[in-house]
Amino acid sequence: MKKILIAAFAATLCLMSVSCGNNAGKSANKGTGSEALDELVKEIEDSSKDGGIVGYTGDAGAALEKLDDKNYVSVIKQVFGVDVAPQSGWTVYSAKSPNKVNNADVIYSNEGEVDSESITRSFVEQILSIAEDGVYATDTDFNTLKITKGKKIETYEDYKSYACGENIYYVYGGKGIMASAYTRSSARSTIEYTFTLAAIN
Repeated sequence: MKKILIAAFAATLCLMSVSCGNNAGKSANKGTGSEALDELVKEIEDSSKDGGIVGYTGDAGAALEKLDDKNYVSVIKQVFGVDVAPQSGWTVYSAKSPNKVNNADVIYSNEGEVDSESITRSFVEQILSIAEDGVYATDTDFNTLKITKGKKIETYEDYKSYACGENIYYVYGGKGIMASAYTRSSARSTIEYTFTLAAIN
């Protein structure tokens, strides 16, 4: 059982990795068009259904249970404090909570290249502005599945140095949250935002 949990958690972290520069080369294994996006959504859902991490629900769980592609902007803002309204030219492809308890995934699509630097900078700077107890890189012990705070992130440059390719952790509304933004370019580019209410050990 422990091995299964570790594998599921590792898969979740891989899918929730964040963007470092232009990720045009990372789209090759996904193909293009709606079939590739359907596959991407299914992978995220399958790996996130158990939450991956010990979290908590409260009022957040009620909101996340009803998360869909019509209310996702207000629900994400309410629970996680981040404005994920789509940028010009981007269309929401999928917005849901895979486990309907403590996580949320939003995927946008766009035909053309993606400016990953601009998107991830905006995402990180927004979190820096709302975090109640700082923003941190995350360290994970895969033997125990414990997650601890890593180096503190105070600027986007810190993020690139300490956490690029990983989740970041912050507190909003008294809730611990792990979040990531991941971009990829192909014939159909994507932005993936992921959030998980997380208990930091």
